[in-house]
Amino acid sequence: MAGPGRYVVRDGDSLARIAWQHYGRASAYQALFDANHNILSDPDRIYIGQELLLPPLKQ
Repeated sequence: MAGPGRYVVRDGDSLARIAWQHYGRASAYQALFDANHNILSDPDRIYIGQELLLPPLKQ
């Protein structure tokens, strides 16, 4: 289970979908990708069970 500010990737997820669920806009996927560049090499390749950091968005 992920802690606060973290999300564990599930079947059917994409960065855009996670961004929509947590930030209300799919375009925030780039912030997710940037915050997780240490474990992600491509925004289209995420895997079930990966734990992603959910960063606060800049206003």
